[in-house]
Amino acid sequence: MKTRAERRHHHKRMLERVKDFVLYKFGWTEDEKAKHQRKIAENRQVCSCHMCRNPRHSAFHKGKDRLTMQERRALQEDTDDVQL
Repeated sequence: MKTRAERRHHHKRMLERVKDFVLYKFGWTEDEKAKHQRKIAENRQVCSCHMCRNPRHSAFHKGKDRLTMQERRALQEDTDDVQL
C-alpha cells in the first residue's frame, strides 16, 4: 500500500518531468500554465490527434495506412517470403 508521502513524491516527480511538455500559449497566466502542467502530470496521454493515436481509430488514415506498425511488418514479411 502506498503511503501519502510516496504519492506526493511521485506526483512531484511527474510535475518536474512534464514541465518541458507544457505548451505555453500566448496570453496564458501562470495559474493556467500550472493547471495545464498538473493535468498532464496526472494523465500522461495528453493528445488524441491522428499522429498520436491508434491509426485504426483515426478518420485521417485510409486503406493500408490504417494498419498498425506490427501489421505492416507482418504484411511486408509475407510479401518478402513470396518473392523468394
